[in-house]
Amino acid sequence: MSAQVEVLVSSKDRVWVVPPDAVEQDKAGLSYVWFREHPNQLPSKVPVSIGSIWPQGLEVAGLRSGYVRLP
Repeated sequence: MSAQVEVLVSSKDRVWVVPPDAVEQDKAGLSYVWFREHPNQLPSKVPVSIGSIWPQGLEVAGLRSGYVRLP
């Protein structure tokens, strides 16, 4: 016998989990990621707020659905 389960640990609106290497800091210590909404756009620097740290990455707020540039 087997079962497939999904455990929801946390749920927040408008929060994404990204790899730690995707988050950079400017000289003032503010966090940002390079983001583009569509694949054919140039990436732009988007400020984010860091939340919890998960095994999958850092929780960030301030993004919408799209693409985050990875180093």
